[in-house]
Amino acid sequence: MTLKDAIRAKQQLPPVTVWWSGKSWRVLDGHHRMMAYQQLASDKKKPLIIHSVPVVVFEGTLNEAIAHATE
Repeated sequence: MTLKDAIRAKQQLPPVTVWWSGKSWRVLDGHHRMMAYQQLASDKKKPLIIHSVPVVVFEGTLNEAIAHATE
């Protein structure tokens, strides 16, 4: 089953981990899940209305965020 299949089937996926850079939100973990959500929302034949994406906020310094992203 692909990530898009899991999202369409309303399966619970792990939240995407994001970090505030001071200027914008950055994805630390969950890039492929975010791409799957975006692709489903922009599907021309059968778009999926996505009200929200589960996220977890990482709080820490830039170096800590980089270390977290590489785990």
